[in-house]
Amino acid sequence: MGIVELMSFVNQKTGFLNAFTHISANKEKVPVNDEDLIACILANGTNYGLYKMANISDRSMGKLRNVDDSYIRHETLGKSNDLVSNAIATLPIFGYSCFF
Repeated sequence: MGIVELMSFVNQKTGFLNAFTHISANKEKVPVNDEDLIACILANGTNYGLYKMANISDRSMGKLRNVDDSYIRHETLGKSNDLVSNAIATLPIFGYSCFF
């Protein structure tokens, strides 16, 4: 499974991409494309940057820049991280935690 498929699966289970809201509530007419949002998250998280991500994917630089500027902020990253972390904490494996 590739990282994009993994992130899509995690989004299906947690809805973490819903935490990424447009910076201006008045301008959000069309919902952001999940694949564009994932591409921006990966570009920033892997330190590739938007330019390199646009070159190695089928995403345009302009679209990635727009999504990055409008949706990726400290506040939205924190909210999405909380959704994923809280979902992980509910997994049954945490009932078997051992500290050495």
